[in-house]
Amino acid sequence: MILIILDALNWNAWMKTSPKNIPKLLGSKAVKAHSSACHTLPALISYLNNYPPIGIGLGLFDKGRWFKVDNKRQSHINTRAWMPDYYQKKGYHTSLFTGNAVMAEADREICLSRNFDHWGVMEYLKEDVHKATPRIIEDFTALCLEVKQPIFSVLWLFDTHYPFSNSEEVFGPHFNDGYATMMSCIKALKYTDEEVFPAIVDALRSTGRTSEVILTSDHEENHGGDGAGHNPFSSKLRMSDDLFSIPYIEGVIEP
Repeated sequence: MILIILDALNWNAWMKTSPKNIPKLLGSKAVKAHSSACHTLPALISYLNNYPPIGIGLGLFDKGRWFKVDNKRQSHINTRAWMPDYYQKKGYHTSLFTGNAVMAEADREICLSRNFDHWGVMEYLKEDVHKATPRIIEDFTALCLEVKQPIFSVLWLFDTHYPFSNSEEVFGPHFNDGYATMMSCIKALKYTDEEVFPAIVDALRSTGRTSEVILTSDHEENHGGDGAGHNPFSSKLRMSDDLFSIPYIEGVIEP
């Protein structure tokens, strides 16, 4: 069970980029959903407690169960549990990989790492931004080859977040220039679609097991102008659909 987060990915950027490999490899199409938050940490807590992006319904990982009330009606019970602990108890190897410094800060305060067998965070913070994702893919591939248990893993990738990157360079145009930042986000997403995601799929196929993959974002971003960004501490933040609408796509990878 794999969750891939493309940090701060704008739904409009997804539509403008029209990724080819991600939908093809997952055998599915992205839909527009909405994040429950406009910044990273609350979105992560929500996802890891099995709450999906708004508009997806049921659970993000475990869909819960249906039961009959009578002959005419059914009712549904959602699974509400801390997913790293939930999967760990089911015998999964649990891991998280990210170059996002928010994860390190949150772990110091609320011990996010407690139910992850592998907490891949600190080593990537020492890297240049554009080098983090290639190293994460390399380490995730090694984990897939070494671990014999089923895997629950979160890959939190930073390339589509300002300043944007594509493994070769970092490009951070002026933050208030909406066109320039959108084009930079598109460039980063093309890199993810053409190089990063296929490498993740190859790693998953190496396990010899079928993998369920979810790809989405933690939140969107206002590109350009007054109220740009996603910082909730800014009184100028523009509260709009652009800030919360995100792509959501899931599918199955066969070995």
